[in-house]
Amino acid sequence: PAYVKWTNAPFNTTHYFAIGHSLGGAAAAGALAIEPSLLGGINFDGLFIDLSDVKKSFLMLAGAEHTPTVDPSWAPFSANQSGWYQWLNVTGSSHQNFADLGDWVDLQGLRNKTITPSLDTIWAPRMDYIVKTLVERFFGFVLGENEWSEVPSPTFPEVEYMNGSTTSR
Repeated sequence: PAYVKWTNAPFNTTHYFAIGHSLGGAAAAGALAIEPSLLGGINFDGLFIDLSDVKKSFLMLAGAEHTPTVDPSWAPFSANQSGWYQWLNVTGSSHQNFADLGDWVDLQGLRNKTITPSLDTIWAPRMDYIVKTLVERFFGFVLGENEWSEVPSPTFPEVEYMNGSTTSR
């Protein structure tokens, strides 16, 4: 908000969301913990650095490698939350599937023909659809426009429920 005011940028800073991929996901959680005007946040496949309670709705969406036994930060972060949260993993995805690398590989017809670090087997348009839909549902849920859709579901068999709160938004 201070930067937007200083630059006269045309952004609403009275209520908004913090969303990030990788280190940006950790930054989203950190911002949510200290900025009262944030309504909720999302971490796309990022290691948590600070394990503080964000006290607000938070969606944790990750590749299959984020499990309590493999990732040292997601389980402790989720255990510290007092607000609503969901930890979901997307089977067949890895770190770069949450960026646009998979789209470029598939657009150029290079799937399985090139070395793509941190890119798993999920087809990029399918991953885009999963992420887009879950983000839209999360926004609607936090804004009180819809209920949260439970997973796994027939619509998203790739999405696995790992952990979540029983509290409401």
